[in-house]
Amino acid sequence: MYFKIDYDKVSNIGLFLKNKSDELDTLYNDVLDICEKIEENYKSEDSSVYLYRFINYVLLFTEENEYLRKGGYVLAKVSSLYSNQEIKWAKDVMNSDLCKGGRE
Repeated sequence: MYFKIDYDKVSNIGLFLKNKSDELDTLYNDVLDICEKIEENYKSEDSSVYLYRFINYVLLFTEENEYLRKGGYVLAKVSSLYSNQEIKWAKDVMNSDLCKGGRE
């Protein structure tokens, strides 16, 4: 079985995922800051319940976002490792007697 992988594209996708994950973290933190301001400025019988549920909902998304970040990291790292290994194998083959026309 033959696989052709564009390691640069895979690495770029991993980097893209990590960057988007960082952007999402910033947005989630902004939302949590807004929730803090709401809590300071809006009081009612149910406000704390609604706010608590909403904050937990946002925190759930921040946890899921961590999986996105880890996925991006894994793609970038695996791409680099496999690319380096493929280059090493190619050099080993080029330096072997097989490519030089020699026989053992």
